[in-house]
Amino acid sequence: KLIYGKNYTTTQMDSAMKEYGFPSIQSMKPHTNDDTRRSDCIKILLFLRAIAKEVETRLKQRKYKPDEMGDAKAFMQHTTLMMKELQVNWQGWVYQFDDDGVRNQLKVEPLSVAKYAEDSFLSLGRQRIFMSGTIVSPDIFMEELGLNADETVYLRVNESTFPVSKRPLAIKRNGGLMIWNKEAQGIQFSDLKKTADVVAEIASHYPSHKGLILPYTDGIESAIVDILSDNHPEIASRLIQHTKNPSERESVLEDFKGAEGNGILISTYANQGYDNEDIRFVILCKLPFLSLGDTKVQLKMKKNEKWYQTKTVQTIMQQYGRAMRSKDDWGHVYLVDAHFTHWYKTRNIARLMPKYIKQALK
Repeated sequence: KLIYGKNYTTTQMDSAMKEYGFPSIQSMKPHTNDDTRRSDCIKILLFLRAIAKEVETRLKQRKYKPDEMGDAKAFMQHTTLMMKELQVNWQGWVYQFDDDGVRNQLKVEPLSVAKYAEDSFLSLGRQRIFMSGTIVSPDIFMEELGLNADETVYLRVNESTFPVSKRPLAIKRNGGLMIWNKEAQGIQFSDLKKTADVVAEIASHYPSHKGLILPYTDGIESAIVDILSDNHPEIASRLIQHTKNPSERESVLEDFKGAEGNGILISTYANQGYDNEDIRFVILCKLPFLSLGDTKVQLKMKKNEKWYQTKTVQTIMQQYGRAMRSKDDWGHVYLVDAHFTHWYKTRNIARLMPKYIKQALK
């Protein structure tokens, strides 16, 4: 789109991919040595510079249509910053392909945004107020944004106006152990089966209400749907799914929100920001750990494990919020991953969980 505009042809796409193909590098790993990282960053820099040169020329020659101009200028702004950083601060960046075999997408990102937060948005005011229901650890939050602890006041609201009796978080309806198994090269089928059986059992207690299943990964969603179809057809018949297509997904979510009945949405997308006041039960199939297959996640966890656990708790809080949106509402949440108790105790998660959620644990 940057080279040929929005309405590019297949021939033009092939030409762009040939002339501006990805650099001949492999995804960075935690063990990638400095010489390789430096060399790879130079190749990425040259790759970006070639595209930027063409975009700059097209901008000067006014070849972009009005609705394409914004994307071109944003690309130049972001790319100029990235090229500068790759030259002087290459050790602070991570680069990964979505798949080293397919190589559809190359993600280049900083290990920390703290250095860039000031110029990006903190400098917009001398005093800033951050308000969020999911600031799990003020220390991690300040470190992530590069905030000076001596100049920052943190106010925590521990109480919830939502009656605890209306928003239980059940943790004793255990399904399977939803963790990676080396022999199975994934979660064992027996554990997926236990989880699906518990999902069916819980859903059967809400024959007249809508529900939401949050499987967390596409693989778990597919397995749960298949097992329910084979063993619990009465529950499977209530399931509603969507694809990865954004417009189709939004259409399904909107239709589900407006429909009557006892449908159950199963979605890896609805972990946060999805509101539906008719949902009365939410099932969390798996603890939402960030993928350790991601080099950035591995490096940040190695530096500070509390950061990793904070991110997990943050996602649980967001998932928990799908069930109840006001003090007059009610909703039951079930976390059925059998790994929860071990994780909660051994990682001292109680220190990170807000009081209002610990009060809801049943």
